Amino acid sequence: MPFTSDFFVAQRKKWVASGGELISLPAADESAMIAKVSSIGSDLSQSQPELNQAIKLVFAAARKK
Repeated sequence: MPFTSDFFVAQRKKWVASGGELISLPAADESAMIAKVSSIGSDLSQSQPELNQAIKLVFAAARKK
């Protein structure tokens, strides 16, 4: 959605203008971090079947993108 994209661009500009720094992890580190956190939503929702199913649907949709 254009609004969302524009919003994040504007927020990044404000962050940097206020002295913030934007950094990116090296590809290997980013992959390792994603592997470690990718199951958090599913793990935390195991006792709530409806929430767990919703989380699985969101992650499946994100993988298709």
